[in-house]
Amino acid sequence: MSYNGIGLSSAKGSSTSGRVEKNLSASDSIIKNRNSNRRHSRAQERKDYERESTNITKYRQKMADESLKDHKNKRTVELKCAERRIELEDAGLSDKDIEEQVRTYRVLLCERYPLSQQSCDDEVTSRTERQKASELSAISSTNYVPRHTEGRIKRR
Repeated sequence: MSYNGIGLSSAKGSSTSGRVEKNLSASDSIIKNRNSNRRHSRAQERKDYERESTNITKYRQKMADESLKDHKNKRTVELKCAERRIELEDAGLSDKDIEEQVRTYRVLLCERYPLSQQSCDDEVTSRTERQKASELSAISSTNYVPRHTEGRIKRR
């Protein structure tokens, strides 16, 4: 008694013959308008969703591009500072003079290459200051062995 899943599966006990009749109260024009409105609203929703998703994607790409540029500029600054340090060490200058010249060179490079201000401030701390801080934190650990004596001292 059912056709394409429409209607009763069995007419038994339903007090009807089980025949499915057409709804005469709904005309064809109303049904067509309803369906076209649904299609239009779904299409509009799809367009809105695509527009929002592209905006989010563009924003994420922009943020990624900025962070990549910032990272590339940081690498360039550090590479040039390392090259400058090697040149000054080869010239035979004292450590204090080398640190001072590399620090001023790094500030100059931070102005030349566009870095975020926080990144530039972080870069100004010299390599030896970072080294000293890491050694101090290593001293506080129990099994500290200085770098320059690693091969000579035997642990017990």
